[in-house]
Amino acid sequence: MQGITLPSMPESLQQVQAERAKSDPDFNRITGIISGDVSLAGEVLKVVNSPAFGLRNPISSIPSAVMLLGLPFVLNLATTVALRGSVGGQRMDRFWDTARDVAATSAAVAKRYTGIPADVAYTLGLFHDCGIPLLMQRNPDYKEVLARAYQQSELSVTEFEEQALQTNHATVGYYVSRSWNLPKEVCTAIRHHHNCHEVCGLNGADADEVITMVAVLNLAEHVSSEFRSVAFRGELSVDHAWERNREKILDRLNIPFEEYEDLRESLLLQLGDG
Repeated sequence: MQGITLPSMPESLQQVQAERAKSDPDFNRITGIISGDVSLAGEVLKVVNSPAFGLRNPISSIPSAVMLLGLPFVLNLATTVALRGSVGGQRMDRFWDTARDVAATSAAVAKRYTGIPADVAYTLGLFHDCGIPLLMQRNPDYKEVLARAYQQSELSVTEFEEQALQTNHATVGYYVSRSWNLPKEVCTAIRHHHNCHEVCGLNGADADEVITMVAVLNLAEHVSSEFRSVAFRGELSVDHAWERNREKILDRLNIPFEEYEDLRESLLLQLGDG
């Protein structure tokens, strides 16, 4: 982590978290803080009304969103959109577009196949690679290292990064998510999301949920990768991690391969419409 500066949480989000931590949080103050940050409120409503959450009627205000979806749901979304505004700037638009696709796909898969709330899966999907922009800032050649990591098949992406840089984007993302007070199981899933063999050896109270989160995220990353490789390069690229871990992931989510093919098609259509 030497030489890496973690992004600061916006003041509005700090105020919300401080109010939420009180024994008797003030609902009106929380919704007022979020509503008062125009860019934050607008992005939260944009995400809430996206196809990933499947609401029948659009929500037009933060208090309405909290009343309908619950405070934890809206705060998770507020955190995800605040992170995007704090890391990378406009030059990282393509990165955040990809993260949004993974987040939306994670939410859809979690909602259909797991008990993980859609907003938690969305948060995981948006934060999972947030270490990448920070490593790009520290290492001018990081983009090339990452490209080689995905092209080779012998090591996991993070193992390859470790050999080249003595750190990896999943570890950096873990520390970012911890500093932004994300749920412990989300932080752990971010740390292990490129190493299914490691996550399956976890134990403890949160292990089952973390393993499921990693499975959801890996499936979402694969579908998003397929979508973007065809959309921007006109051809499918080999996803070595998916080839290694596909059976383990589908078994974890209890998805037969035949059903996965139908799911994949529907998710690709969703991304095309997004």
